[in-house]
Amino acid sequence: MTSTLHLFANNPIEFAMKFKREVYEKTRIECAVGIGPNPLMAKGSYGS
Repeated sequence: MTSTLHLFANNPIEFAMKFKREVYEKTRIECAVGIGPNPLMAKGSYGS
């Protein structure tokens, strides 16, 4: 994701917000997105 982030957003938080909004608009299902330096920390950080 890191090497292609610039194609979708200016920073990880902006990407996460766009991703959550698009998922909701297309499915009407809310999702959570975790951001961190590794998968374990990202999983622990997801939330609102």
